[in-house]
Amino acid sequence: GHTGTSGGLVEIDDLGKVIRSASNADPAFGSALLMPYGLVVIPALDRVVSTNSSMHDEDIFSGVTYQVWRLSDLKLLKTAYLDVGENRYAQISPEEPRLGPDGSVFVQTLGCGIERITSIKTSAPHSQLVFSFPGNWCGVPTIVGHYLIQSVPAVHGFIVLDISVAAKPKEVSRLTLSDVYHPHWTAWDPKTQRLVVTSGHTP
Repeated sequence: GHTGTSGGLVEIDDLGKVIRSASNADPAFGSALLMPYGLVVIPALDRVVSTNSSMHDEDIFSGVTYQVWRLSDLKLLKTAYLDVGENRYAQISPEEPRLGPDGSVFVQTLGCGIERITSIKTSAPHSQLVFSFPGNWCGVPTIVGHYLIQSVPAVHGFIVLDISVAAKPKEVSRLTLSDVYHPHWTAWDPKTQRLVVTSGHTP
């Protein structure tokens, strides 16, 4: 059956008690898939930025929006479409938002794009597709300093972007782990100065 097209955000405390919740349904986007996937909390701006994407197979390529919320009361402030680039698909299925060193938000998409969202505190946030990786099914990125590390299945490894000029990221490194490795998740451990990576599936 149909799995629904909207959801919401829920804030819980350390014991699992619900503090507040809010629907992400937006009447102005009635036909859009509004399933919250990932979010980044920005206390300094009293904002939350969330992405809309789905893990249901029938909806997996239908997410094309992001949303901006007020953190203090989880009021939905804005729903907006992601920027469409030259290949026409790198904006599809936005998943993991990450706060960049400049205060903007970088969003990885399943279409292997990086969208950069700016003007988050204003009534008119703006998204721009600033980089496209080869292929599709890009997974969970990590920002360390002014570098963004992205798992890229098409290269069977990872590509590193320098985002010190946030509007124009530049590839500075890539690593192929093996010709059968399918990278998915990345995470940084600042204590050991190590990057942890996982495979999307076993070959």
